[in-house]
Amino acid sequence: KSPTIIFIDEIDALCIKRSDAGHTASLVNTLLTEIDGATSRNDDVLVIGATNTPWRIDSAFRRPGRFDHVLFVPPPDAVARESIFQLALDGIPQESINLTKLAKLSDEFSGADIAAAVQAASEMVITQIMKTGKEGKLTEKQLVAAVKKHRATTLEWLGQASNYASYSN
Repeated sequence: KSPTIIFIDEIDALCIKRSDAGHTASLVNTLLTEIDGATSRNDDVLVIGATNTPWRIDSAFRRPGRFDHVLFVPPPDAVARESIFQLALDGIPQESINLTKLAKLSDEFSGADIAAAVQAASEMVITQIMKTGKEGKLTEKQLVAAVKKHRATTLEWLGQASNYASYSN
């Protein structure tokens, strides 16, 4: 039914290179056939796939008429990280926190990295409350410690992507 947008997250699980697919190669062929049928019979249908490993996608999916546009979405910039911190902290009892400072400290963090740092800092507060028996609020110091302890998961991906871009055709 159109207009329709079909979004497939982690599409590399379905569109893996047939040479790497083993016994699921027939699934890849079936999906290719279905995508061709969907685009030939439906106006105003957009199929979008997202992946962290575009190099694992079978090249047949990237021909014109299928997934023919590739868009790189980089890690969030400082302004976006500040907004993500604000969203992640919503509803958590907290002292005054300098989100701009946290955004600067979390360079190359993904949204998931920020959520993990906020979770780790929240667990510090819970541990403190359990030890002292006194109510507490999340502090900037706890968040800074959690951010400094957490390693950005985008670094490994950026390294893999750089190697792929350097050595692939």
